[in-house]
Amino acid sequence: MKLCRGSRSARHGAGKVALVVIMATMVSHALRDPMQSLAADGAPVVYVRGASVSALRAALEQRAALEQRAA
Repeated sequence: MKLCRGSRSARHGAGKVALVVIMATMVSHALRDPMQSLAADGAPVVYVRGASVSALRAALEQRAALEQRAA
C-alpha cells in the first residue's frame, strides 16, 4: 500500500472537500495533522483501518447514516 500524504498545496486544487477518508493501520500525528488541514472547511475526517473496498463502503454508509440522522 502506498502512503499518500496531503499538503497545503493539495487543498487549493481540491475545491470544496466534503469528506476526508484516511485508510491506515495506525494513525500518527504526522499523518493526522495535514489531513485535518484539508478538512478545515468543516469536512469530517473518517479513519478506516482496513484498506479494502468493503471497509471504505462501510465507512461511507456509516457517515451517510449520521448525516441522514442529523437532517
